[in-house]
Amino acid sequence: MEQPFSELVLKLNEDASTDVPPITHIVGDANMNFSVRPAAEKFGIPLVQLFPIAACAMLAFKHYRLFIDRCLKPLKGKPVIPDIKASR
Repeated sequence: MEQPFSELVLKLNEDASTDVPPITHIVGDANMNFSVRPAAEKFGIPLVQLFPIAACAMLAFKHYRLFIDRCLKPLKGKPVIPDIKASR
């Protein structure tokens, strides 16, 4: 998957016939690291990675220490969702 992205970067940086400026930075999705990182390293272009996670996941990460401090994890008692295998 890295090959098409690397080819695009190479084409944009080498094509002098267009009015497109050369690529100086790459902003990529951290989940697509396998394609953008090799190209950034190959061409020596700085890479910034964004982590677009759901808001609920971000708040869970942010408040994880609070959950532990208030003994909200691990949950005790019966599981809310029954075992799928048992219901078949």
